[in-house]
Amino acid sequence: MQSSEISEIIITCHHIICDGTSLAILARDLLLYLGDPDREVQDMPEPPLATPENFPTDTTPGKMIMAAINKMNKMWQKNKVIFDDEDVDNLFRAYWNNFNFKVISVELTKEETSSLFETCRQHKVSINSALNTAFLAARYDIRGHFKGGRRNILIPVNTRKRYIKPVGENFGLYAAGFQFELSYNPKKDFWENAKIFNEKVREKLKINKVFKMVALMGLIDKSLSETQSFSFLGKFVPPNFSRYEKIHSFSMDKKNIANKMTRKKIDKVPGLAITNLGLLDYPSKYGPLELDRFIFCTSASPLMELVISAVTVSERLTFTINYLEETTDTVTMEKIKNKALEYLGIV
Repeated sequence: MQSSEISEIIITCHHIICDGTSLAILARDLLLYLGDPDREVQDMPEPPLATPENFPTDTTPGKMIMAAINKMNKMWQKNKVIFDDEDVDNLFRAYWNNFNFKVISVELTKEETSSLFETCRQHKVSINSALNTAFLAARYDIRGHFKGGRRNILIPVNTRKRYIKPVGENFGLYAAGFQFELSYNPKKDFWENAKIFNEKVREKLKINKVFKMVALMGLIDKSLSETQSFSFLGKFVPPNFSRYEKIHSFSMDKKNIANKMTRKKIDKVPGLAITNLGLLDYPSKYGPLELDRFIFCTSASPLMELVISAVTVSERLTFTINYLEETTDTVTMEKIKNKALEYLGIV
């Protein structure tokens, strides 16, 4: 999108085939060629796969977990339901008929970014820990603690440097993560809470913890994993849709192992997830073009209240709050955002 004063490149891609870092690399490469159209194109080697064979540690689960997964897969085979493109289209339209996706963009100045980085350095916590703690604190101030499983916090992890075979700048899904339970403690100072968060993350950032979730998901029957959206969202498909009977009856079948698995997973859905691509050391000049900022957006979920994506480019930290109006209304989310910025010292 181009005007006489500013141009914007908008890139969208499905998370099933790429991670946020892939999009950042692609955006940079596009800028390189826009700045120098005669730049020689370099072929990339065949990308390594993000499979257990390339994991740097053995993530094979214990016998009890393996037995449970095998039992679940066998139960699924007895009552297996396959969904096709028309089913997906029904679910897609039902989703957008019932939910309104919203994005609040926060774009810090260079001065604000520098000040925040320096404050985090003084308190010996990462930017990511500060952001997570700020939104935990703000959410507590505005709405109280997350309840039940929503107390869990999801920490996405860039795994590109963790594989046996180097991934480098290949385009693909090279990400994993872990989650843990933590609530903001209002009796402690904000930066004390941030240090506790920081230590929790460091403790969990072990190779076997990072890849555990990916390894377990890889053992579950693929067709079973693909039913989760139908289990949860099938109730929103209206009677006048072509696949209503099939999808509705499936989602209402409480005995089906797919629905049992989805219910258990829903109970553990975290309340907060922040994906931070970190500080990207990209050039600021691309021929006649100057890079001002990156704005990173992720998807949102009816189950996950705060989904935030952050990136720092050209000395500017930007982040987006991605949410559904039906989960949290915009007035409340603006209050949470403003409170979080206060905790970060940005007013």
